[in-house]
Amino acid sequence: MVGHRFSKEEMNEMLLYHAKKQKSKAIGALIVGPIVTGFGIYLSNKDPYTISQSGSSITIRENKTVVIGKVIGTTGILTTLTSIPLFILAGKAKREAKLVLSDQSTSLLRSRIAVPSLGILIKM
Repeated sequence: MVGHRFSKEEMNEMLLYHAKKQKSKAIGALIVGPIVTGFGIYLSNKDPYTISQSGSSITIRENKTVVIGKVIGTTGILTTLTSIPLFILAGKAKREAKLVLSDQSTSLLRSRIAVPSLGILIKM
């Protein structure tokens, strides 16, 4: 489809589909993240050492479950935080879809305004 130009309606449908897909991913990450974090916290609260006795000798071993629990808990937190940019992308795609149907330009969403005297660049 090289050189194919989409109509406003096709572009709107494509952007709304993209927004819905991103929002579904964000909701999934928002639901799964705390569950994984909770499981990780549960595992990391286990006794960090295992004591076993055989005859007259006592063996103390480090419990690997605690370390695994911390890794799983951290993964859950990162998964939850991943939902934030996904929600932002979904909202941006939805706003752009609304602009496509209106007669306004979508270039405002991607424009940059430089203010050299202040040394800043505003990205929209």
